[in-house]
Amino acid sequence: MTTDGNDGYRNDGYREEHTMTATDPTAIGPTATDPAAIGPTATDPTAIGPTATDPTAINPVNRIIVMADNEVGVIADITRALAGEGINVESINAQTVGGQGTIILTADHYDRALYVLNQAGFKAVGDDALVLRLEDRPGALAEVADRLKRAGVNIESMHILNRQGGQALIALKSGDRAGAVSAIGREFIV
Repeated sequence: MTTDGNDGYRNDGYREEHTMTATDPTAIGPTATDPAAIGPTATDPTAIGPTATDPTAINPVNRIIVMADNEVGVIADITRALAGEGINVESINAQTVGGQGTIILTADHYDRALYVLNQAGFKAVGDDALVLRLEDRPGALAEVADRLKRAGVNIESMHILNRQGGQALIALKSGDRAGAVSAIGREFIV
């Protein structure tokens, strides 16, 4: 398998997996010294990101959020695309609003799963994007942008994922996740 250098990505766009151990100096996050840990923990000195004691922690697990039409077979198509690449779904939750479905899942190979789903034509966003549910009306998006502006939080990207049934789902990415959560308010975050 060839790589594009030391960035961990192969030539085909997949991220090379890295197994962390207690003696691995490059390990970021839980290591073999904490076998029960899932994601960063408060007792892990190498933890980067939200911890169980962090009050601003939202979605501390790397989730993938997929927006799809509410049609027969969508979940079958999503899970088949992942299985076809040897990716195991660890958790999945699906809900619909009108004709639109939101599928939230975790997988054993997060980066690869996100890549595969997007290549399969699904609207999939990673956990690092906050997904907001807003009233679909003039000014709702402006109010969110104003809150972020007043808090000094920069918007790196924003995408309208869906507008239906009087609601809009927005994917928003910011370099200051905790600041964005605080400025926007948890009640708007899916």
